[in-house]
Amino acid sequence: MKGALSVRLAAALILSVAVVLFTSCREKEQTTTRHEPFNEAPSQPEPIENSGKSLSGSYVIASITDEYAPANRTTGFQTTISFDAAGQFKREVTSGGAVTQRETGSYVIGSRGEFALYVEQVGSEPLQTSRVERYRLVEQSDRKLVLERGPGNQVVLQLRIGN
Repeated sequence: MKGALSVRLAAALILSVAVVLFTSCREKEQTTTRHEPFNEAPSQPEPIENSGKSLSGSYVIASITDEYAPANRTTGFQTTISFDAAGQFKREVTSGGAVTQRETGSYVIGSRGEFALYVEQVGSEPLQTSRVERYRLVEQSDRKLVLERGPGNQVVLQLRIGN
């Protein structure tokens, strides 16, 4: 009788340990699957607070510094961006005097040094949602804008003479 009792006690003990292990592993599994960071929506950049400042005139890209692109890139293209005081822009890429690409939209100069272009139309085709190009406004004078897209990536816009 003593032997049967100890076998039952041992079986009950093993069963209890198995239940505890199973439930603790199950709880741990549930806790890790409840939070799925890869399924979260990507964080959106902060909205740009409009400073109320505007540009007026036609600027040409004088230089582009990109430390991650191959050196000595010559394309034969010229890019001109025209801004108006109402917050609209037109960007044209020309080669040999002919426009090869045209984009239009709106722009915002932010109160914390941001500059954003909202491309709303490419060629004659309106986009369903605007494509946002965000920059940091590094320098602004009467004749020059220096924009930074990221580390090692700067665009210098020079006011076209006659504007």
